[in-house]
Amino acid sequence: MNIGGNIIKNVTGRNIFSFGSLAAKKNQIFLADSLPNVRKGILDVAGDGNYKMKREKIVFKTEWFKIGRIRATKEIDSDKPFYRLVENSSVSILAITENRQVVLVKQFRPALGKTTLELPSGAIDGSETPKRAAIRELLEETGYSCKKISSIVSNLPIMTGRSNCLASIFLGVGAKEVKHSILEENIETVLMPINQFKRMVKKGKFKFWPAIVALSLAELNNIKYS
Repeated sequence: MNIGGNIIKNVTGRNIFSFGSLAAKKNQIFLADSLPNVRKGILDVAGDGNYKMKREKIVFKTEWFKIGRIRATKEIDSDKPFYRLVENSSVSILAITENRQVVLVKQFRPALGKTTLELPSGAIDGSETPKRAAIRELLEETGYSCKKISSIVSNLPIMTGRSNCLASIFLGVGAKEVKHSILEENIETVLMPINQFKRMVKKGKFKFWPAIVALSLAELNNIKYS
């Protein structure tokens, strides 16, 4: 897995996880490529999120997600079935205008019962690439398009205990409003100065986790916003 240019992989003998100055031994962090069942396709935490579990049956379907029931196996170590959300992977984009404003979206989230402030985000459609999905979601939700888009992190598991969804987060610079764009309903575009955005994230007042990840990795890797 590649995170902002830093590679996480199994190192023979010590199995060290490395990111910047962070390191952990094998008994503290289990590396996906060191688990034998990953190679057999039973578990695929580091994969693309679209793998099929052995002994899985889809027991519920909606337009947005499915629920899979997995019969007990020696890997699960339980006599009860396991249920997981089976859904498309997702993207988020930290888009910044030429005058250093972050393009955000404000919308009501029924699952939370409240209005949230987030990065433009959404599910990847069909065979669409994550980058193309990020470009589309930004345009559909805000009417903005970026001069340049680059990956911050790819295939990040968002809820390893319950969902197969993997998130990819992008940085877009030179964002400009596209005239005559057809926007999604019930979503409000909010422009926030990047310094104010940083202060909100650092003080824990911005609750959308992809924004926290995007800003943290951008800062750690000295990524420029222009």
